[in-house]
Amino acid sequence: MIWIALIGIVILVLFFEKFKDMKKVFLPIFLIGIILLIYFSISPKLKTQELEFNSPKAILNSVMVYSSIIGESIMSVINTGKNSVIAVGNVIKGNQTED
Repeated sequence: MIWIALIGIVILVLFFEKFKDMKKVFLPIFLIGIILLIYFSISPKLKTQELEFNSPKAILNSVMVYSSIIGESIMSVINTGKNSVIAVGNVIKGNQTED
């Protein structure tokens, strides 16, 4: 598995090295992609919230909602990683007891 990640990194480095001069083209596309990813990942949750941007308190509330959504997403990724590690550990432990 580590070899696949290393090969992927090498391919990315070679790809970016080849297109170093085209960075002015790829950077806006990359930034637009990130903005769209954030928008589409947050918009369903924001539709359920009644958010207003007409006062400083409402803007602060919106920032708190956004932060909680990002925190929830990060915790979901961490829990998925934790569960994966536990599953792999159980497989390894099972393989050692069979010997």
